[in-house]
Amino acid sequence: MENYYEVTKESSLYQEYIDYLASDKVMREISSEFLTNNNIDTKEYASTKDTFYIVPTEKDIENFDKILCKELENGLRAFKAKSKIGKAWKENLNEKGVEPLHKPMLMLYFNVYGSTQSRLFAIGDKVYCSFKSEYDFTNPEGFIELKASEFFKIVEDENERRKKLRENIA
Repeated sequence: MENYYEVTKESSLYQEYIDYLASDKVMREISSEFLTNNNIDTKEYASTKDTFYIVPTEKDIENFDKILCKELENGLRAFKAKSKIGKAWKENLNEKGVEPLHKPMLMLYFNVYGSTQSRLFAIGDKVYCSFKSEYDFTNPEGFIELKASEFFKIVEDENERRKKLRENIA
């Protein structure tokens, strides 16, 4: 069973997700600055509070190969925790007082575990989600159920709006 929702401010998920988005934006800004300040060439990276990962370019491999861990997957490699850059990442977050937040897990709001599928996103000041599970579930408080057609119309309209914005920029 799959259901579609607008998440209202009456649900704690609303603010948790808005906080996550703000944290993610800050983390992307800090990461971009960190790449520049440490002469890291790549634009492909991932980060946690303890570790900075990159998909190194040839230039990065020349400069940092000895302080990068083995590849995890898809080229992603972490800086060794005791390396200059590994330590600098943690110090950078500590100095800025930043603790990255994780994207909220919808299954916790539905009290359904195991095999589930979900999506969670914001458009303007509204938060939407869908949730699918092989198990029965009830709608959480603060979630307004939408028809699938309404939900996908919202998504389609937003995609069209973004497409027009990109065309106007180009």
